Amino acid sequence: MSAFPQSTKVDSGYVPVNGLQLYYEVHGTGNPLVLLHGGLGAIEVFGPALTALAEKRMVIAVDFQGHGRTTDIDRPLSYDAFAVDIAGLLRHLRIEKCDIIGYSLGAGTALSVASRHPELVGLLGGGKKDGRWDGSGKSKSQLAILPGRTHYDIFSAPELVSTALTFLDSTN
Repeated sequence: MSAFPQSTKVDSGYVPVNGLQLYYEVHGTGNPLVLLHGGLGAIEVFGPALTALAEKRMVIAVDFQGHGRTTDIDRPLSYDAFAVDIAGLLRHLRIEKCDIIGYSLGAGTALSVASRHPELVGLLGGGKKDGRWDGSGKSKSQLAILPGRTHYDIFSAPELVSTALTFLDSTN
């Protein structure tokens, strides 16, 4: 059972990808936003932020291999393995392009998804190229930062959702 109100969840279950049964949940509707948790975490690490983001976006949350409701299999845990899993899930869900917010292990996985499958990723949160002096080459991929927040308290930060949505909406 998810810790989030049933009113936001529109789909959940397991998808067979790369030899494992990957657990996922979809909350809300709108432009797809993938949330990737950190090591030793699970979907629930996003807490109320997931529910709030789902008011504006289709939020796809995943439990990585050996985390949460996804069991472990006999393969090393790595950004690249997780990236292939995420790409498989997105294809299963028929998501052609998505934005990704990754936390810790999830951030490394997000970078790997973007480098291995750039066709699937719209906005990642990291500059791709210099914007030139006049700004004409400025990439839509930028970095959203919450000053004063740490690795451990970012998801309890009241400003997380408003900052994330402002950042995502301004670049799409």
